[in-house]
Amino acid sequence: MSEFTSLHGQTLFAPPGSEWYHDNDGGVFHSYYSGDTIILGITCRSVTRKAYTYPTTPWKINDLPTLYFYNNSDTVFVYNYFFNRFTPLYVFNVHDGDTLTLPILPNDAEFLIWPFAPPHPDSFFSFIVDSVRLVLYDTATLKTIYTHSIGTGTSFVYKYGYDTLGKYIEKIGCISIGLIPRCSLMAIFWICLCEIKGRFVVMEIPTLQFT
Repeated sequence: MSEFTSLHGQTLFAPPGSEWYHDNDGGVFHSYYSGDTIILGITCRSVTRKAYTYPTTPWKINDLPTLYFYNNSDTVFVYNYFFNRFTPLYVFNVHDGDTLTLPILPNDAEFLIWPFAPPHPDSFFSFIVDSVRLVLYDTATLKTIYTHSIGTGTSFVYKYGYDTLGKYIEKIGCISIGLIPRCSLMAIFWICLCEIKGRFVVMEIPTLQFT
């Protein structure tokens, strides 16, 4: 279950007032615009992600690291901790049948299980655009990109949904699993580790130099 509010009809992704709620097996992640900053000379928007654990959940869900976004007319970029630079996250100047290859991203599961995460075999992930549609969400008609992932059972397959099918939406992003695509093999490793460790741990993010 996901919700979004305060789009204001703006062309910016994650403008002031934006917030998202993403359901988790044991609670809810509340993401919200928390200010502007400058990274690598680029003005970007900060999105804080707070975790709320359900009372019946036997473990604690930790907050996720802050995300940093900026966008141009057709692409949303996110600060990528793997490469220490901004890389594409949501690309909208696409057509039915296009294949996109983007730099891999730190997965939310990796933020929770670091330093136990296995190394990534590749520097990129790929997916196919199944269709591009204008869809009505509440009172706003927004471009929606429907995708399916490319990969094998032993590769790190990134998905914009819970299964190999997914979508992302202008002004909103990915509403089903969180703002960052899910890495399927990493998610399996994460579940196994949590069963062994019986708890979540948090990745230590390197300090960013803001100017």
